Parts: sequence; C-alpha cells; structure tokens
Amino acid sequence: MGYALNNLQKKYIPLTASLIVGVIWGLWHLPLMILSGYTGLELVYYIIAFMVAVISLSIIISFFYNKSKNIVIAMWIHFWFNFLLRIVEIDILPLLIYTSVGYMISAILIVFLHNKELLMNVQEKK
Repeated sequence: MGYALNNLQKKYIPLTASLIVGVIWGLWHLPLMILSGYTGLELVYYIIAFMVAVISLSIIISFFYNKSKNIVIAMWIHFWFNFLLRIVEIDILPLLIYTSVGYMISAILIVFLHNKELLMNVQEKK
C-alpha cells in the first residue's frame, strides 16, 4: 500500500491513487475469490462485494495513511478487516455484503468531509 500509493500520488490526486490501489488490491485477491467455494451468482455477488469493500477500504486507509504517514495504521486497518470477517462462524457472503456497504458509506463520508485533502495533489499540500 505505502509504496504503490506514494508513487501513484506523485501523478494523481490521493482519491484517484487510492482507487487505483483498491482495484489492484482487489484483483490481487481474485484467485482467492475464485477458490472461495462460491459458484454462479453467489460468486458474482462475492466478487462485487469484495471489490466494493476493498476499494472503499483503500480510500479509508489512504486517508489515514496520508494523515499520519505511518504504514502501521494501514496494516492495522487491513488486519481488522480480515479478522472481523473471520471471527464469525457463519456464511461469509452476507457478512461481506453488509461490511462492504458499511465501508462504502464510510469512504463516501470521508470523501465528502475531507474532500480538499483527497482531491488535492500531495505536492500542492506542501
């Protein structure tokens, strides 16, 4: 996250950079999604929910990383995402759908409340 985000933010605004990182991060997990055991429409729902969650989480992580310049915060948020999805012993798809909606709402709120920070180049901030 730190390396890719830092390099992408040299060329793009933080929001665009975090969206690119989120898509790459989601595609990186595509083999895991395919091996999830879901098939057919459930697999499509799983992939969509996972991509929404990861892209939204990427915006959230990027915001906090840019505020602190501390990669440990990004690692901690990623850890909690993984941990919270695995702590329950139920079918993960409904939980992932609800989680992805929650992260999407959080990401949208961050964008609206902190749009100057996310829509301004890192170089312009200095």
